Amino acid sequence: MNYYYYINFYNLLSFLFFIYKIIFLYNIYMSAREIFKASKDANIETQRVLVPAINGSSFVENQKINFDIPANHKFVSLRECNLHFDVECPINPDGVELPEAGSQRLIKSVKIMEKSTGRAIETINQYNVLATNQYHYSLTSGEKCSRSLTELAAPEPNNTNNQTLNNQFLQPYNSTPQSSAKKKLKQRIVLKLWSKVFDNYGDDSVYPNIFAPLQIQVELEKNKRALKSIDLLNPDTTSIAAGKACILDTTVPAAPVTSIIIQNDAARGVDGNTNNMQGCPFTVGGSVRLSESGKVDSDMTGTITAITLSATKYVLAVVGVAAAVYTGGVAHVTAIPSSLATSTYLVTNPAIEVNVCNVPSEWEDQLISLVSDNEFRYNFKAIDNVQVNQTSGNTNYVNYVNSNSPSVSACLVIPTNSETADSIENDLITGQYLAIDNYNFHYNNSNNPSLPVPTTKLNSSKVSQQHLHELMKCNENFWGTKNLVSFKDDFAVGRSFGVHSSAMMLTNKDLSVRFACISGSSLTNNQMYNHYLVNNKTLVVNRDGVTFV
Repeated sequence: MNYYYYINFYNLLSFLFFIYKIIFLYNIYMSAREIFKASKDANIETQRVLVPAINGSSFVENQKINFDIPANHKFVSLRECNLHFDVECPINPDGVELPEAGSQRLIKSVKIMEKSTGRAIETINQYNVLATNQYHYSLTSGEKCSRSLTELAAPEPNNTNNQTLNNQFLQPYNSTPQSSAKKKLKQRIVLKLWSKVFDNYGDDSVYPNIFAPLQIQVELEKNKRALKSIDLLNPDTTSIAAGKACILDTTVPAAPVTSIIIQNDAARGVDGNTNNMQGCPFTVGGSVRLSESGKVDSDMTGTITAITLSATKYVLAVVGVAAAVYTGGVAHVTAIPSSLATSTYLVTNPAIEVNVCNVPSEWEDQLISLVSDNEFRYNFKAIDNVQVNQTSGNTNYVNYVNSNSPSVSACLVIPTNSETADSIENDLITGQYLAIDNYNFHYNNSNNPSLPVPTTKLNSSKVSQQHLHELMKCNENFWGTKNLVSFKDDFAVGRSFGVHSSAMMLTNKDLSVRFACISGSSLTNNQMYNHYLVNNKTLVVNRDGVTFV
């Protein structure tokens, strides 16, 4: 009898132990789902860490900068990642600038990989196009003004008519007369990395770098495509202070021009009344050109020897400008910008800033136990970049997104010039949509929406409300809730899908976008459409290794 009860008692203990094991494993499973979130019981403390480049400290165009997040940083926050570096323009800094999105234009591509295997997690081939688009569309005015200081971008103007000239490579003059050239600057830059991998969640979440350490590769853009020649500085007529008295007397040789008075142009930031010497766009040693409209022989080029401020106007002392006939003693005055062919930029001391998490030690133990018993899955999102070229002469274009992605939740399409162009002197994103009347997204064997979305440009610099609504939904899927405050001269179309179970399974030609041109127009040659897809991915870790699904 005692033996019988002993057997039953032993079986009962075995059963209870079995139940306990199930509960224990279930708790591990549930904790694994919640393990990377802050809670009242365990707050996730983070520490900002700067990781230097592993392949050098000085980089120029077309070179790649590599960063490794060390495995000893076992858990990393994916909230945000910043690039730090110094940038300068060692050759011809007076005639070139980084407009609008600033130093984001220097980055041609970004690739995030798993370090041990080299397997790509996220690849953005034309990163500067995406970053420029996001700089315009996804920032509030306050955010943009703040980032313009750290990203070397042009500041947000007070109104659309006040585009202040902005040269980030030269130090402004002070308020005294100048007889020397402006000083070259080396600027320290902090750039937000527009990566979906590093912008996955609305709350604190931790990536297990202990399993799959991350490697980040940043490729720099060509000089000609990153830099921009400064526009004509003073296209309106300007007074000249010498030569006028001799113009009407052909028997007496006209005196050469020795002084030029620059008319104030507040809309372009050339206004001594408000900017004093600090706002002077010219520099001693730079070249200027005088010309009178309709007179071919009136073009004269000189060199600036000094700059003063008189009656709120900039006065340039020049040499080398021969006498010429200027009606009423006025002419157009422009700066002669430096040639892009000889202008360069230099990036030094690059580092990447990540948030390393200080988590409870038992988290790591739980993960290791979970992997040894079964497998660990970590869900996140990443960008997949697809590019398609278009030939000339078409009046409409069905642009297929051929990407066998397991799950897509958003698609952002940005028409832009092809990379085959040797230089881009205007913005990386140009007004290519001016010849486009409407567009459709095609998926699930039908057009969505069923009616084409118009892209009519309005005087208020905003497109149709329907287009704005579609693009806003797409941007929310890309970067969370941000404001689309205004449209500039750029253009993008977007489509948002379900985030989880209803996300689109993209195979072959399931997704396309059809652009219809305005009557009488056609698409230009070799125009590239960049498709940025948000893919839902999973990091799977088990006893056989690490894979990404």
